Amino acid sequence: MAAYDLQGHPQWTNNLGIPLAHVAIDPSGSLIAAYAFDLLLLNPDGSNVWQRPVALDNNQKLAQVVFSNDGTTLVARSTNASGMGRVFKVDRTGRLWGPTKDYIAALSIAIEPTTGVVGVGSSKKGVNQVVTITPDGTLNQTFGVDGKPHKVLFGQKGTQTIVVTTDGILTFDSAGGTVLHRLDFPTTHAANTPDSNTIVLAGHTGLGGFRPDGTEVWKKIPVAAQGLAVTKDYVIAQTDERTFQVFRSDGSRLGKLSMSSPIMAFALSRPNNLLITANRDRTIEAWQLPSQTSNT
Repeated sequence: MAAYDLQGHPQWTNNLGIPLAHVAIDPSGSLIAAYAFDLLLLNPDGSNVWQRPVALDNNQKLAQVVFSNDGTTLVARSTNASGMGRVFKVDRTGRLWGPTKDYIAALSIAIEPTTGVVGVGSSKKGVNQVVTITPDGTLNQTFGVDGKPHKVLFGQKGTQTIVVTTDGILTFDSAGGTVLHRLDFPTTHAANTPDSNTIVLAGHTGLGGFRPDGTEVWKKIPVAAQGLAVTKDYVIAQTDERTFQVFRSDGSRLGKLSMSSPIMAFALSRPNNLLITANRDRTIEAWQLPSQTSNT
């Protein structure tokens, strides 16, 4: 692993000695998770929290890590060729709970910031559902949905559980399980703004911005997205192997970003409107988008 500052200056490197697939950083920047078949935790200076990698499940690859807002705990999701995803909760000392039971085949995970409740989107043998789990690992609620749940969100300080499926959005009352709102919008990608007031959906029919109750924020944009990222000011859609289309938060188009070679992965710093890509020609490119108050 290598770390750089916002100007691209090298900060540190660490030869971890294991194959990596992903890296995640907690919101405060105090903890870094590096993972594939094993999980490593690193401090901000690149030093190891653990002396050796931890294998949460020997038969599965870790596909997603989500940190709690204070960075003290994380929830990890594993997967395998059959899609049998499991969920684990971890802190600096190691595993707190998990793996989850076989009836949960996790496709997505989320942590509600105020309550610490974990939301899991699951699909197994045609049964699509969202399961919520208390911070201590106890089953809390189960909500059945029609399409595959590829993103779980929370609203109104955890009183609403919002599920983005292949068919659109379903909003549940977290306590009683009643469906509060439903929105039909075929989608393959979803992201929420940092303030969680807008959910952006992307599918073959275009981009759409909606409130959690389904109210349209801006008219649908006819762009087919292969990938999606959202900052506090922008919606960024990958439209082919080298190109991003960038839109302002009101749905108006800012312009196009073209990479030097096909995009292998991308990440962004939401507060700084900074987009970073890793490309097939082994280059890293950083794109600084203007602030909303800028005239450029």
